[in-house]
Order: sequence, then C-alpha cells, then structure tokens
Amino acid sequence: MIDKCVLLDMNGTIRNDLHVVYRSMSEVFERFGKRPPALDEYRRTHNVHYWDLYRKHGFLDSEKPAADAIFSDLFFRKYAHLARPFPDAVGTVLEISARGIPVGIVSNLERNVLGMYMEQYGLSGFVSVSVCREDVGEVKPSPASILFAFEKLGIPPEHGSYTGDQSQDVIAAHAARTTAIAVSRRGSYHTRRMLEEAKPDIIITRLSDLLLVDRSA
Repeated sequence: MIDKCVLLDMNGTIRNDLHVVYRSMSEVFERFGKRPPALDEYRRTHNVHYWDLYRKHGFLDSEKPAADAIFSDLFFRKYAHLARPFPDAVGTVLEISARGIPVGIVSNLERNVLGMYMEQYGLSGFVSVSVCREDVGEVKPSPASILFAFEKLGIPPEHGSYTGDQSQDVIAAHAARTTAIAVSRRGSYHTRRMLEEAKPDIIITRLSDLLLVDRSA
C-alpha cells in the first residue's frame, strides 16, 4: 500500500458518472438542434475546455449561458441520481482508512456538490481531508489542490499518492511531486492511451488495486 496517505479524485475515480454527464451534454446539443459528438470524441477531448467542444460543433459563444443552464438542470434534475460509485470504490476507501492510512479526496467539483457525494456514499467519516475548487481557486492540472491536501494532512507529497482517471490528474500529481496513479477502466473519462501519454508512475484497472500497491521497498 502507498505509504503515508492516499489522495483520490472523485468523478470517474470513485463516482461512475461519465454516462450521465455525456447524456446530459448530448441532450443539450439536441435541444439546440445540433448533433452530439460520439462518446469516443467526448472522451478524447475531455482534457480541453468543455466549451471548445461545443464551439467545434457549431455553438455560438452567446449561447453559452443558456446551454450551461440547461445542462445543469438536466444533470441534477434528470440524470444525476443514475450515477453510482464504482463497485469497489467505497469499500476500498473504507479499507484504506481502516489500515490507519489517511484518505483525501481532491476534486475540481464545487464544495456543495463534493460534500453531497461524500455524504451519499457514506465517505464523510472516513475521509481525512477533502479539497475542492473553492479551496485554492485553481483546478487540475494545477497541483495547487493536491499540495493543499498534503499541507492540511501534514504529510510531504513524496510520502503519498494521487489517483485519478484523467491525464490532468497525472500531470497535477507529477507537478506536486507525489506518486501519480492512473485508473483506467470503461467508466474512466480518459482512454488508456491518453493516460499512458501522461506517463503515470502506476496504472491500475480498478480502485481496489490500490490495496496491492507497495512502495515500502
């Protein structure tokens, strides 16, 4: 097991929500009379600003406020309840915590949304620190949120790890000088090739594989 602490991303790492995010976005496209991109294209371009993809498919910048409002309404009212944690995710967090290893969640989500998911999944009492975009004013691939989590825990980054499912997670972990672990599976936002190009220290195919990682040697 990674030695002193384990930091994790939320969406695509603990929470399997790719399908509901994509469905919400697709419905936005349909409401504007535009053909949605294929899921493979969405995954390939998820590391760019989301509005670049909208522009590529014919959206005007003047349509952004309305499109954002429709997406938010669709996601939270119609689809969000369909998202679930990955089958092994909650158990892995609980097992790491039971071993006396601090667990942190570092996400680009807003505080109220991150807190809601942690409460829904029963993680709040087992997570030592949670960091969201409001805490540092920067989002990954900036390492600021990861470094803030290590600072709050009082643990040097080189004694821990950060696990995520996107290339920007790997980039942020490298910049923070902590072990970069990428999880690659069907519900991941980024493809395995994209993750490999970011050069993580370790690639796993399910979160429970963290329980087998040993850096003590």
